[in-house]
Amino acid sequence: MTEKISPELERKLKTCRGLPSPPTFALKVIELVNDPELDIDEAVKVFSLDPAIVSKILRIANSPLYASQRKVDTLQMAIIHLGLNATISLALSFSLVSGLRKGNQDATLNHSLYWKRSGLAGAASRVLSNYCELPCLEELFIAALLQDIGMLALDRLNPGLYADSALAQHCHAKVVEHEQQQLGCSHATVGGWLLAQWRLPERLHMAATYSEDPIQVSLDNELAKFVRCAAGAGVLANLLLNGGQDDTLQDTTDKLERWLGITAEQLPNLLEQMQPVLIEVDNLFDMKISQEVNSEDLIEMARESQLFANLRICQEVEKLKEGTLNLEAQCEQLENSAQRDGLTKLYNRSFVDEYLDKMFKQSLRERSIFTLGFLDLDHFKQVNDAHGHSVGDLIIKAAADILQAQVRSSDIVGRYGGEEFLIVLPETPAVGAQDVFLRILETFRQTRHDINAGQQLEVTVSIGFATHTPECPFSNIGALIKAADDALYQVKQNGRNNCRIFEATSVDLMSQASLSNI
Repeated sequence: MTEKISPELERKLKTCRGLPSPPTFALKVIELVNDPELDIDEAVKVFSLDPAIVSKILRIANSPLYASQRKVDTLQMAIIHLGLNATISLALSFSLVSGLRKGNQDATLNHSLYWKRSGLAGAASRVLSNYCELPCLEELFIAALLQDIGMLALDRLNPGLYADSALAQHCHAKVVEHEQQQLGCSHATVGGWLLAQWRLPERLHMAATYSEDPIQVSLDNELAKFVRCAAGAGVLANLLLNGGQDDTLQDTTDKLERWLGITAEQLPNLLEQMQPVLIEVDNLFDMKISQEVNSEDLIEMARESQLFANLRICQEVEKLKEGTLNLEAQCEQLENSAQRDGLTKLYNRSFVDEYLDKMFKQSLRERSIFTLGFLDLDHFKQVNDAHGHSVGDLIIKAAADILQAQVRSSDIVGRYGGEEFLIVLPETPAVGAQDVFLRILETFRQTRHDINAGQQLEVTVSIGFATHTPECPFSNIGALIKAADDALYQVKQNGRNNCRIFEATSVDLMSQASLSNI
Protein backbone atom coordinates (compact mmCIF):
# COMPACT_ATOMS: atom_id res chain seq x y z
CA MET A 1 0.00 0.00 0.00
CA THR A 2 1.36 3.46 -0.93
CA GLU A 3 2.51 5.54 2.04
CA LYS A 4 0.98 8.95 2.58
CA ILE A 5 2.27 11.99 4.42
CA SER A 6 -0.03 12.87 7.30
CA PRO A 7 -1.59 16.35 7.21
CA GLU A 8 0.38 17.26 10.33
CA LEU A 9 3.72 16.21 8.82
CA GLU A 10 2.94 18.01 5.55
CA ARG A 11 2.10 21.18 7.48
CA LYS A 12 5.45 20.98 9.30
CA LEU A 13 7.30 20.42 6.05
CA LYS A 14 5.67 23.42 4.38
CA THR A 15 6.52 25.71 7.31
CA CYS A 16 10.06 24.45 7.90
CA ARG A 17 12.48 27.21 6.90
CA GLY A 18 15.55 24.98 6.89
CA LEU A 19 14.21 22.47 4.37
CA PRO A 20 16.63 21.60 1.54
CA SER A 21 16.10 23.82 -1.49
CA PRO A 22 17.71 24.12 -4.92
CA PRO A 23 20.52 26.68 -5.34
CA THR A 24 19.77 29.72 -7.52
CA PHE A 25 21.54 28.17 -10.51
CA ALA A 26 19.56 24.91 -10.09
CA LEU A 27 16.32 26.90 -10.10
CA LYS A 28 17.27 28.38 -13.47
CA VAL A 29 18.04 24.91 -14.79
CA ILE A 30 14.65 23.66 -13.53
CA GLU A 31 13.06 26.47 -15.55
CA LEU A 32 14.85 25.07 -18.61
CA VAL A 33 13.46 21.62 -17.81
CA ASN A 34 9.92 23.02 -17.81
CA ASP A 35 10.35 25.16 -20.93
CA PRO A 36 8.63 23.44 -23.90
CA GLU A 37 10.27 25.83 -26.40
CA LEU A 38 13.83 25.53 -25.10
CA ASP A 39 16.68 25.89 -27.56
CA ILE A 40 20.45 25.42 -27.32
CA ASP A 41 21.24 29.16 -27.24
CA GLU A 42 19.06 29.69 -24.16
CA ALA A 43 20.62 26.67 -22.43
CA VAL A 44 24.16 27.93 -23.19
CA LYS A 45 23.24 31.33 -21.73
CA VAL A 46 22.04 29.72 -18.45
CA PHE A 47 24.90 27.22 -18.15
CA SER A 48 27.46 29.99 -18.71
CA LEU A 49 26.34 31.60 -15.43
CA ASP A 50 28.31 28.94 -13.56
CA PRO A 51 31.82 28.30 -14.98
CA ALA A 52 32.32 25.38 -12.59
CA ILE A 53 29.27 23.63 -14.05
CA VAL A 54 30.51 24.31 -17.58
CA SER A 55 33.86 22.78 -16.66
CA LYS A 56 32.17 19.64 -15.34
CA ILE A 57 30.00 19.33 -18.47
CA LEU A 58 33.09 19.53 -20.69
CA ARG A 59 34.87 17.03 -18.48
CA ILE A 60 32.13 14.43 -18.69
CA ALA A 61 31.72 15.00 -22.44
CA ASN A 62 35.38 14.04 -22.83
CA SER A 63 35.25 11.18 -20.32
CA PRO A 64 35.35 7.45 -21.20
CA LEU A 65 31.65 7.29 -20.35
CA TYR A 66 30.87 8.98 -23.68
CA ALA A 67 33.91 7.96 -25.75
CA SER A 68 34.05 11.00 -28.01
CA GLN A 69 36.20 10.50 -31.11
CA ARG A 70 37.48 14.07 -30.89
CA LYS A 71 38.05 16.48 -28.05
CA VAL A 72 35.00 18.49 -26.98
CA ASP A 73 36.29 21.95 -26.05
CA THR A 74 33.22 24.23 -26.19
CA LEU A 75 29.90 24.18 -24.37
CA GLN A 76 28.00 24.11 -27.67
CA MET A 77 29.97 21.04 -28.80
CA ALA A 78 29.29 19.35 -25.46
CA ILE A 79 25.53 19.92 -25.79
CA ILE A 80 25.55 18.55 -29.33
CA HIS A 81 27.63 15.55 -28.23
CA LEU A 82 25.64 14.75 -25.08
CA GLY A 83 22.22 15.95 -26.20
CA LEU A 84 20.33 18.94 -24.79
CA ASN A 85 18.17 16.99 -22.31
CA ALA A 86 21.14 14.97 -21.10
CA THR A 87 23.21 18.13 -20.57
CA ILE A 88 20.41 19.76 -18.61
CA SER A 89 20.08 16.70 -16.38
CA LEU A 90 23.83 16.62 -15.75
CA ALA A 91 23.97 20.35 -14.97
CA LEU A 92 21.06 19.95 -12.56
CA SER A 93 22.72 17.03 -10.78
CA PHE A 94 26.02 18.95 -10.44
CA SER A 95 24.28 22.01 -9.04
CA LEU A 96 21.96 20.18 -6.64
CA VAL A 97 24.65 17.91 -5.21
CA SER A 98 27.04 20.84 -4.77
CA GLY A 99 24.38 22.96 -3.07
CA LEU A 100 22.88 20.25 -0.87
CA ARG A 101 26.29 19.09 0.39
CA LYS A 102 26.85 22.56 1.85
CA GLY A 103 23.81 22.11 4.08
CA ASN A 104 23.56 21.61 7.83
CA GLN A 105 26.04 19.02 9.04
CA ASP A 106 25.22 19.37 12.77
CA ALA A 107 22.13 17.14 12.95
CA THR A 108 22.12 13.43 13.63
CA LEU A 109 22.05 12.07 10.09
CA ASN A 110 25.41 10.63 9.00
CA HIS A 111 25.96 12.95 6.02
CA SER A 112 29.18 11.26 4.94
CA LEU A 113 27.38 7.91 4.73
CA TYR A 114 24.40 9.56 3.01
CA TRP A 115 26.48 11.02 0.16
CA LYS A 116 28.51 7.86 -0.18
CA ARG A 117 25.31 5.88 -0.80
CA SER A 118 24.07 8.60 -3.14
CA GLY A 119 27.25 8.42 -5.25
CA LEU A 120 27.19 4.62 -5.34
CA ALA A 121 23.55 4.67 -6.45
CA GLY A 122 24.36 7.18 -9.18
CA ALA A 123 27.19 5.00 -10.49
CA ALA A 124 25.03 1.87 -10.32
CA SER A 125 22.27 3.62 -12.28
CA ARG A 126 24.56 4.05 -15.31
CA VAL A 127 25.33 0.33 -15.38
CA LEU A 128 21.67 -0.60 -14.94
CA SER A 129 20.53 1.85 -17.63
CA ASN A 130 22.75 0.06 -20.14
CA TYR A 131 21.52 -3.35 -19.02
CA CYS A 132 17.86 -2.31 -19.21
CA GLU A 133 18.40 -0.32 -22.43
CA LEU A 134 17.00 2.91 -20.99
CA PRO A 135 17.86 5.87 -23.23
CA CYS A 136 17.43 8.49 -20.47
CA LEU A 137 20.51 7.50 -18.48
CA GLU A 138 21.32 11.03 -17.24
CA GLU A 139 17.81 11.43 -15.84
CA LEU A 140 18.15 8.01 -14.24
CA PHE A 141 21.49 9.14 -12.80
CA ILE A 142 19.94 12.19 -11.12
CA ALA A 143 16.96 10.11 -9.93
CA ALA A 144 19.37 7.66 -8.25
CA LEU A 145 21.38 10.51 -6.71
CA LEU A 146 18.25 12.19 -5.26
CA GLN A 147 16.14 9.19 -4.28
CA ASP A 148 17.06 9.57 -0.58
CA ILE A 149 16.71 13.37 -0.43
CA GLY A 150 13.82 12.88 1.97
CA MET A 151 16.41 11.95 4.61
CA LEU A 152 17.97 15.42 4.32
CA ALA A 153 14.52 16.97 4.67
CA LEU A 154 13.63 14.89 7.73
CA ASP A 155 17.03 15.62 9.26
CA ARG A 156 16.33 19.36 8.99
CA LEU A 157 12.73 19.02 10.19
CA ASN A 158 13.54 16.77 13.14
CA PRO A 159 17.25 16.98 14.06
CA GLY A 160 16.87 14.21 16.62
CA LEU A 161 15.23 11.69 14.30
CA TYR A 162 18.41 9.74 13.56
CA ALA A 163 19.96 10.25 17.03
CA ASP A 164 19.23 6.76 18.38
CA SER A 165 22.66 5.22 19.05
CA ALA A 166 21.20 1.77 18.36
CA LEU A 167 20.20 2.81 14.83
CA ALA A 168 22.69 1.34 12.34
CA GLN A 169 22.49 4.00 9.63
CA HIS A 170 24.56 1.91 7.21
CA CYS A 171 21.65 -0.57 7.16
CA HIS A 172 19.17 1.17 4.88
CA ALA A 173 16.26 -1.15 5.70
CA LYS A 174 16.59 -0.39 9.43
CA VAL A 175 16.61 3.35 8.73
CA VAL A 176 13.37 3.02 6.76
CA GLU A 177 11.80 0.92 9.53
CA HIS A 178 12.84 3.54 12.13
CA GLU A 179 11.30 6.38 10.08
CA GLN A 180 8.04 4.51 9.66
CA GLN A 181 7.82 3.82 13.39
CA GLN A 182 8.49 7.46 14.28
CA LEU A 183 6.56 9.24 11.51
CA GLY A 184 4.18 6.75 9.92
CA CYS A 185 6.00 7.09 6.60
CA SER A 186 9.55 6.85 5.23
CA HIS A 187 11.94 9.36 3.68
CA ALA A 188 10.97 7.99 0.24
CA THR A 189 7.49 9.51 0.47
CA VAL A 190 8.86 12.77 1.85
CA GLY A 191 11.51 12.92 -0.89
CA GLY A 192 8.93 12.42 -3.62
CA TRP A 193 6.79 15.19 -2.11
CA LEU A 194 9.80 17.54 -1.94
CA LEU A 195 10.89 16.97 -5.56
CA ALA A 196 7.32 17.58 -6.71
CA GLN A 197 7.38 20.90 -4.80
CA TRP A 198 10.54 21.80 -6.74
CA ARG A 199 8.59 21.23 -9.98
CA LEU A 200 11.00 18.55 -11.17
CA PRO A 201 9.78 16.09 -13.86
CA GLU A 202 7.32 13.44 -12.76
CA ARG A 203 9.74 10.58 -13.30
CA LEU A 204 12.16 12.06 -10.75
CA HIS A 205 9.70 12.44 -7.90
CA MET A 206 8.10 9.08 -8.72
CA ALA A 207 11.54 7.43 -8.52
CA ALA A 208 12.00 8.89 -5.04
CA THR A 209 8.46 8.07 -3.87
CA TYR A 210 8.69 4.39 -4.86
CA SER A 211 12.41 3.84 -4.25
CA GLU A 212 11.72 1.34 -1.46
CA ASP A 213 8.96 -0.59 -3.25
CA PRO A 214 9.00 0.09 -7.01
CA ILE A 215 6.67 -2.77 -7.91
CA GLN A 216 3.83 -0.53 -6.71
CA VAL A 217 4.20 1.16 -10.11
CA SER A 218 2.36 -1.07 -12.57
CA LEU A 219 4.27 -2.29 -15.62
CA ASP A 220 1.49 -0.68 -17.67
CA ASN A 221 2.95 2.67 -16.59
CA GLU A 222 5.61 3.92 -19.05
CA LEU A 223 7.75 5.04 -16.08
CA ALA A 224 7.78 1.61 -14.41
CA LYS A 225 11.18 0.52 -15.79
CA PHE A 226 12.71 3.90 -14.92
CA VAL A 227 11.43 3.70 -11.33
CA ARG A 228 12.59 0.09 -10.93
CA CYS A 229 16.06 0.88 -12.29
CA ALA A 230 16.47 3.81 -9.87
CA ALA A 231 15.41 1.58 -6.96
CA GLY A 232 17.73 -1.18 -8.20
CA ALA A 233 20.60 1.32 -8.14
CA GLY A 234 19.82 1.97 -4.48
CA VAL A 235 19.89 -1.76 -3.76
CA LEU A 236 23.31 -2.10 -5.42
CA ALA A 237 24.52 0.87 -3.35
CA ASN A 238 23.37 -0.93 -0.17
CA LEU A 239 25.34 -4.01 -1.22
CA LEU A 240 28.54 -2.02 -1.77
CA LEU A 241 28.12 -0.06 1.46
CA ASN A 242 27.81 -3.26 3.48
CA GLY A 243 30.40 -5.28 1.57
CA GLY A 244 27.97 -8.16 1.11
CA GLN A 245 27.66 -8.67 4.87
CA ASP A 246 24.61 -9.98 6.73
CA ASP A 247 21.65 -10.60 4.40
CA THR A 248 22.54 -7.78 1.96
CA LEU A 249 23.74 -10.09 -0.80
CA GLN A 250 20.61 -12.25 -0.75
CA ASP A 251 18.39 -9.16 -0.52
CA THR A 252 20.17 -7.66 -3.54
CA THR A 253 19.85 -10.74 -5.74
CA ASP A 254 16.21 -11.26 -4.76
CA LYS A 255 15.18 -7.67 -5.50
CA LEU A 256 17.13 -7.28 -8.73
CA GLU A 257 15.63 -10.48 -10.09
CA ARG A 258 12.11 -9.54 -9.00
CA TRP A 259 12.26 -5.94 -10.18
CA LEU A 260 14.49 -6.14 -13.28
CA GLY A 261 14.93 -9.82 -14.15
CA ILE A 262 18.67 -9.69 -13.29
CA THR A 263 19.83 -13.11 -12.08
CA ALA A 264 22.50 -13.97 -9.53
CA GLU A 265 24.73 -15.12 -12.41
CA GLN A 266 24.55 -11.64 -14.02
CA LEU A 267 25.26 -9.71 -10.82
CA PRO A 268 29.07 -10.21 -10.86
CA ASN A 269 29.32 -8.64 -14.31
CA LEU A 270 27.27 -5.62 -13.19
CA LEU A 271 29.53 -5.10 -10.19
CA GLU A 272 32.70 -5.33 -12.26
CA GLN A 273 31.34 -2.72 -14.73
CA MET A 274 30.85 -0.23 -11.89
CA GLN A 275 34.52 0.46 -11.06
CA PRO A 276 35.32 2.84 -13.96
CA VAL A 277 31.97 4.61 -13.44
CA LEU A 278 32.77 5.09 -9.73
CA ILE A 279 36.03 6.77 -10.68
CA GLU A 280 34.19 9.20 -12.97
CA VAL A 281 31.61 9.98 -10.27
CA ASP A 282 34.47 10.66 -7.84
CA ASN A 283 36.12 13.02 -10.31
CA LEU A 284 32.92 14.92 -11.02
CA PHE A 285 31.52 15.19 -7.49
CA ASP A 286 34.69 14.84 -5.36
CA MET A 287 33.15 12.01 -3.32
CA LYS A 288 36.21 9.71 -2.97
CA ILE A 289 34.04 6.59 -2.89
CA SER A 290 36.12 4.56 -5.38
CA GLN A 291 39.03 4.65 -2.92
CA GLU A 292 36.92 2.71 -0.44
CA VAL A 293 35.25 0.42 -3.02
CA ASN A 294 38.14 -0.61 -5.28
CA SER A 295 38.29 -3.08 -8.13
CA GLU A 296 39.58 -5.89 -5.94
CA ASP A 297 36.62 -5.47 -3.60
CA LEU A 298 34.19 -5.57 -6.52
CA ILE A 299 35.78 -8.66 -8.05
CA GLU A 300 35.76 -10.43 -4.71
CA MET A 301 32.15 -9.43 -4.17
CA ALA A 302 31.31 -10.74 -7.63
CA ARG A 303 32.82 -14.07 -6.72
CA GLU A 304 30.89 -14.06 -3.47
CA SER A 305 27.63 -13.50 -5.30
CA GLN A 306 28.35 -16.45 -7.60
CA LEU A 307 29.29 -18.60 -4.63
CA PHE A 308 26.11 -17.55 -2.86
CA ALA A 309 24.00 -18.53 -5.87
CA ASN A 310 25.69 -21.93 -6.08
CA LEU A 311 25.41 -22.51 -2.34
CA ARG A 312 21.72 -21.67 -2.44
CA ILE A 313 21.18 -24.24 -5.20
CA CYS A 314 23.14 -26.83 -3.21
CA GLN A 315 21.10 -26.10 -0.09
CA GLU A 316 17.88 -26.54 -2.03
CA VAL A 317 19.19 -29.80 -3.45
CA GLU A 318 20.04 -31.12 0.01
CA LYS A 319 16.57 -30.26 1.29
CA LEU A 320 14.95 -32.01 -1.64
CA LYS A 321 17.06 -35.13 -1.08
CA GLU A 322 15.55 -35.43 2.37
CA GLY A 323 12.04 -35.42 0.92
CA THR A 324 9.89 -38.00 -0.79
CA LEU A 325 10.52 -39.81 -4.09
CA ASN A 326 8.33 -37.25 -5.78
CA LEU A 327 10.64 -34.45 -4.61
CA GLU A 328 13.73 -36.34 -5.80
CA ALA A 329 12.75 -35.54 -9.40
CA GLN A 330 12.88 -31.83 -8.56
CA CYS A 331 16.27 -32.40 -6.93
CA GLU A 332 17.58 -33.79 -10.23
CA GLN A 333 16.38 -30.67 -12.05
CA LEU A 334 18.21 -28.41 -9.63
CA GLU A 335 21.43 -30.39 -9.98
CA ASN A 336 21.12 -30.20 -13.74
CA SER A 337 20.58 -26.43 -13.64
CA ALA A 338 23.89 -26.03 -11.79
CA GLN A 339 25.57 -27.71 -14.78
CA ARG A 340 23.89 -25.53 -17.40
CA ASP A 341 24.65 -22.11 -18.82
CA GLY A 342 21.85 -19.70 -17.90
CA LEU A 343 21.49 -18.16 -21.37
CA THR A 344 21.87 -21.12 -23.75
CA LYS A 345 20.98 -24.07 -21.47
CA LEU A 346 24.10 -25.81 -22.82
CA TYR A 347 26.54 -27.37 -20.39
CA ASN A 348 28.60 -24.70 -18.62
CA ARG A 349 32.38 -24.53 -18.46
CA SER A 350 32.62 -26.06 -14.99
CA PHE A 351 30.76 -29.18 -16.11
CA VAL A 352 32.67 -29.40 -19.42
CA ASP A 353 36.05 -29.21 -17.68
CA GLU A 354 35.07 -31.99 -15.29
CA TYR A 355 33.65 -34.12 -18.13
CA LEU A 356 36.81 -33.70 -20.26
CA ASP A 357 39.04 -34.77 -17.40
CA LYS A 358 36.98 -37.96 -16.91
CA MET A 359 36.75 -38.60 -20.67
CA PHE A 360 40.53 -38.29 -21.11
CA LYS A 361 41.31 -40.70 -18.26
CA GLN A 362 38.75 -43.17 -19.61
CA SER A 363 40.25 -42.99 -23.11
CA LEU A 364 43.69 -43.83 -21.72
CA ARG A 365 42.35 -46.83 -19.80
CA GLU A 366 40.23 -48.18 -22.64
CA ARG A 367 42.53 -47.00 -25.49
CA SER A 368 39.55 -45.26 -27.09
CA ILE A 369 39.32 -42.28 -29.41
CA PHE A 370 37.54 -38.93 -29.16
CA THR A 371 37.64 -35.50 -30.84
CA LEU A 372 37.50 -32.11 -29.17
CA GLY A 373 36.39 -29.00 -31.10
CA PHE A 374 36.54 -25.31 -30.21
CA LEU A 375 34.11 -22.94 -31.96
CA ASP A 376 34.15 -19.14 -31.88
CA LEU A 377 31.54 -16.82 -33.41
CA ASP A 378 33.23 -14.49 -35.90
CA HIS A 379 33.40 -10.73 -35.18
CA PHE A 380 30.94 -11.10 -32.32
CA LYS A 381 32.12 -7.95 -30.54
CA GLN A 382 31.02 -5.97 -33.59
CA VAL A 383 27.53 -7.47 -33.24
CA ASN A 384 27.31 -6.31 -29.61
CA ASP A 385 28.73 -2.87 -30.40
CA ALA A 386 26.44 -2.29 -33.38
CA HIS A 387 23.19 -3.87 -32.17
CA GLY A 388 23.42 -4.12 -28.37
CA HIS A 389 23.75 -7.00 -25.93
CA SER A 390 20.13 -8.11 -26.33
CA VAL A 391 20.81 -8.94 -29.99
CA GLY A 392 24.10 -10.51 -28.95
CA ASP A 393 22.24 -12.79 -26.54
CA LEU A 394 19.79 -13.72 -29.31
CA ILE A 395 22.68 -14.74 -31.58
CA ILE A 396 24.35 -16.75 -28.81
CA LYS A 397 21.13 -18.68 -28.16
CA ALA A 398 20.57 -19.30 -31.88
CA ALA A 399 24.15 -20.59 -32.20
CA ALA A 400 23.56 -23.00 -29.33
CA ASP A 401 20.44 -24.33 -31.06
CA ILE A 402 22.38 -24.87 -34.31
CA LEU A 403 25.12 -26.82 -32.54
CA GLN A 404 22.67 -29.01 -30.64
CA ALA A 405 20.81 -29.83 -33.86
CA GLN A 406 23.97 -30.94 -35.68
CA VAL A 407 25.35 -33.46 -33.16
CA ARG A 408 24.32 -36.82 -31.71
CA SER A 409 22.67 -37.27 -28.35
CA SER A 410 25.90 -38.89 -27.09
CA ASP A 411 27.97 -35.80 -27.98
CA ILE A 412 28.59 -33.00 -25.50
CA VAL A 413 28.05 -29.33 -26.40
CA GLY A 414 29.04 -26.63 -23.92
CA ARG A 415 29.39 -22.88 -23.72
CA TYR A 416 33.01 -22.33 -22.78
CA GLY A 417 32.82 -18.57 -22.29
CA GLY A 418 31.33 -15.54 -24.07
CA GLU A 419 30.87 -16.45 -27.74
CA GLU A 420 33.10 -19.57 -27.51
CA PHE A 421 31.68 -23.11 -27.57
CA LEU A 422 33.16 -26.56 -27.14
CA ILE A 423 32.03 -29.88 -28.65
CA VAL A 424 33.18 -33.33 -27.55
CA LEU A 425 32.62 -36.18 -30.02
CA PRO A 426 33.22 -39.59 -28.34
CA GLU A 427 34.40 -42.50 -30.51
CA THR A 428 34.82 -40.12 -33.45
CA PRO A 429 38.00 -40.05 -35.61
CA ALA A 430 39.27 -36.92 -37.33
CA VAL A 431 37.57 -37.68 -40.65
CA GLY A 432 34.14 -38.14 -39.05
CA ALA A 433 34.62 -35.07 -36.87
CA GLN A 434 35.51 -32.97 -39.89
CA ASP A 435 32.24 -33.96 -41.56
CA VAL A 436 30.35 -32.79 -38.47
CA PHE A 437 32.20 -29.47 -38.30
CA LEU A 438 31.83 -28.77 -42.02
CA ARG A 439 28.11 -29.36 -41.66
CA ILE A 440 28.02 -26.88 -38.76
CA LEU A 441 29.98 -24.34 -40.81
CA GLU A 442 27.55 -24.57 -43.70
CA THR A 443 24.53 -24.25 -41.42
CA PHE A 444 25.90 -21.02 -39.93
CA ARG A 445 26.60 -19.65 -43.42
CA GLN A 446 23.03 -20.30 -44.52
CA THR A 447 21.35 -18.99 -41.36
CA ARG A 448 19.94 -15.46 -41.21
CA HIS A 449 18.99 -14.11 -37.80
CA ASP A 450 15.97 -11.81 -37.54
CA ILE A 451 17.11 -9.05 -35.19
CA ASN A 452 14.64 -6.26 -35.95
CA ALA A 453 11.59 -5.78 -38.12
CA GLY A 454 12.84 -6.51 -41.63
CA GLN A 455 16.50 -6.65 -40.59
CA GLN A 456 18.55 -9.84 -40.72
CA LEU A 457 22.09 -10.64 -39.63
CA GLU A 458 24.53 -13.34 -40.72
CA VAL A 459 27.09 -14.62 -38.22
CA THR A 460 29.69 -17.20 -39.23
CA VAL A 461 31.84 -19.43 -37.04
CA SER A 462 35.49 -20.51 -36.84
CA ILE A 463 36.33 -24.04 -35.69
CA GLY A 464 39.52 -25.71 -34.55
CA PHE A 465 39.65 -29.36 -33.48
CA ALA A 466 42.03 -32.09 -32.36
CA THR A 467 41.62 -35.86 -32.09
CA HIS A 468 43.03 -38.04 -29.31
CA THR A 469 43.77 -41.64 -30.41
CA PRO A 470 45.66 -44.63 -28.93
CA GLU A 471 48.18 -44.36 -31.76
CA CYS A 472 48.65 -40.59 -31.39
CA PRO A 473 47.76 -39.69 -27.81
CA PHE A 474 48.16 -36.37 -26.06
CA SER A 475 50.15 -36.17 -22.84
CA ASN A 476 47.25 -34.68 -20.85
CA ILE A 477 43.87 -33.04 -21.29
CA GLY A 478 45.44 -29.57 -21.18
CA ALA A 479 47.60 -30.43 -24.21
CA LEU A 480 44.52 -31.60 -26.14
CA ILE A 481 42.60 -28.41 -25.28
CA LYS A 482 45.57 -26.28 -26.32
CA ALA A 483 45.86 -28.18 -29.61
CA ALA A 484 42.22 -27.48 -30.51
CA ASP A 485 42.62 -23.87 -29.43
CA ASP A 486 45.78 -23.49 -31.56
CA ALA A 487 43.91 -24.85 -34.57
CA LEU A 488 41.13 -22.32 -33.93
CA TYR A 489 43.73 -19.55 -33.76
CA GLN A 490 45.07 -20.61 -37.17
CA VAL A 491 41.57 -20.37 -38.64
CA LYS A 492 41.19 -16.84 -37.26
CA GLN A 493 44.58 -15.85 -38.62
CA ASN A 494 43.56 -17.05 -42.06
CA GLY A 495 40.30 -15.15 -42.42
CA ARG A 496 37.84 -17.03 -40.12
CA ASN A 497 34.64 -18.80 -41.31
CA ASN A 498 36.39 -22.16 -41.67
CA CYS A 499 37.54 -25.21 -39.73
CA ARG A 500 40.98 -26.72 -39.21
CA ILE A 501 42.42 -29.83 -37.58
CA PHE A 502 45.49 -29.55 -35.38
CA GLU A 503 48.60 -30.91 -37.10
CA ALA A 504 49.60 -33.94 -35.02
CA THR A 505 53.30 -33.66 -35.89
CA SER A 506 53.77 -30.96 -33.25
CA VAL A 507 51.85 -32.72 -30.48
CA ASP A 508 53.67 -33.45 -27.25
CA LEU A 509 53.05 -37.20 -27.58
CA MET A 510 53.04 -39.46 -24.59
CA SER A 511 55.81 -42.07 -24.70
CA GLN A 512 54.98 -45.73 -25.04
CA ALA A 513 56.69 -46.32 -21.74
CA SER A 514 54.31 -43.91 -20.07
CA LEU A 515 51.33 -45.62 -21.68
CA SER A 516 52.44 -49.01 -20.46
CA ASN A 517 52.50 -47.76 -16.88
CA ILE A 518 48.85 -46.64 -16.90
